[in-house]
Amino acid sequence: MSNAPSEKFDPTESVRTLTSKMFKESGMTLREHQDTDKHYIGDSLPVPSPSMVASSGVNSSVGVQAFPARADHAHELKTVWTWINSGALTVPPGSVFINNLSHTGWGRNMLVSGQVAAFPFPGLYIIQANLAVTRDAGGLFTNEMNILFYYNNGGSGKYILRQSNFDLPTPMYINVTDYAINTTAPSTNDNIQVCVQHNDSSNWTVSLQQLMIVRMSSPTSN
Repeated sequence: MSNAPSEKFDPTESVRTLTSKMFKESGMTLREHQDTDKHYIGDSLPVPSPSMVASSGVNSSVGVQAFPARADHAHELKTVWTWINSGALTVPPGSVFINNLSHTGWGRNMLVSGQVAAFPFPGLYIIQANLAVTRDAGGLFTNEMNILFYYNNGGSGKYILRQSNFDLPTPMYINVTDYAINTTAPSTNDNIQVCVQHNDSSNWTVSLQQLMIVRMSSPTSN
């Protein structure tokens, strides 16, 4: 908007020599600001490619709306998950890692080996495991057992279940749940392993019927 007085236009004058006094900025009114037509400068901007978008967690999209910030853009898809299981594994008295894991084909394949599942992105994860256990000698389970989740490439073990099994019949079904937060995935240390420990007098046959690893959100929270 200009505060300069209007001047009579001389059609014989070259447009290259037209002059006017300096323009003075004027504040935009609320009504003008709410006029969306004034914000559609995004129409003149090239659409960035997905490779140009910096991800804040998982997947990003550039959006298609004309607003400069592209109101429909996405920084991340918050949920990523995997469904893993295993066949029967003989677990003698002592400590045994479940090392015959396989991806069911559902969700993202987070396995890096038959024993290790890796977190693909930083975030808060919930881990749920369901195990079926039979006593090879039959009869009743005896003594104690532990279920551990090992994190940080085996660097830290976390007891998820500790219980006495006196007088429990075979088979036995166990459900355990844990939460894990990591900020540096996908480094080689951001992973999980499942360990079974017991001091029964008989070998056990253990099947991991379901290992669900679900990313709940970013590592930070509002």
